[in-house]
Amino acid sequence: MLCDAVKGGVAVELRYHKPDGYPDVQFRTFGPAAVYHSELDKVCVSGEEIANPNDWHAGRSPRNFEIGRIVELRLTAEAYQPPATIDYTQAKYRNGIICRR
Repeated sequence: MLCDAVKGGVAVELRYHKPDGYPDVQFRTFGPAAVYHSELDKVCVSGEEIANPNDWHAGRSPRNFEIGRIVELRLTAEAYQPPATIDYTQAKYRNGIICRR
């Protein structure tokens, strides 16, 4: 589903299992830019968090999520275009990009 969102240029809504052991209460809105293999041999997604009602002071910001910790995911109809400043040659992508915009 994440690669469908990346290739289709749409945002997703996701609930994430946070480090404190509890999943998000509400859905975050996230614009995915790439799905990749991390240096820790995890499959991750990079992009931009658009909204997070679980964290009232969070604004738009670059984010990476470990896909295995996503509890729930749904595609939206909201168009999303990653910023042109994303550098796909960064070290975090060196183990391989699965899909990207």
